[in-house]
Amino acid sequence: GTRALYKGLTPTLFAVAPFLACQMSTADACKSIAAANDVEVTPLVMLGVGGTAGIAAQTVVYPLDVLRRRMQVGAGAGPGNANVISDSTWTAMREVVKREGFRSLFAGIVPTYMKVFPAVAIAMTTTKELIGLSKQ
Repeated sequence: GTRALYKGLTPTLFAVAPFLACQMSTADACKSIAAANDVEVTPLVMLGVGGTAGIAAQTVVYPLDVLRRRMQVGAGAGPGNANVISDSTWTAMREVVKREGFRSLFAGIVPTYMKVFPAVAIAMTTTKELIGLSKQ
């Protein structure tokens, strides 16, 4: 029913703030390292900073993303199905780790990196450049 559309909303909401916090913290740390080594943060350097920040942030929140997908797929399977993990995010996490091991929480992360690196790199670089233009 309609409730099945919202399965996985909790892990999604839990992932947003940590993703942004990790992304921005990593970007700030990279820019600080660049400044400490007298490296100008050019658009090219910013692409690297943004991509690195995206990879770090995605690594932190990826297990919640895996749980969200599994909860959503399990919701469509119906009650009593072995694929239904749990309605609770933390119970679902314990169940997945118990059944498949900790590494299963990172299954499929490499293709996600391939998407996240350029997306965050371009977004952060564009934002920085537009802010720079608006100050002129």
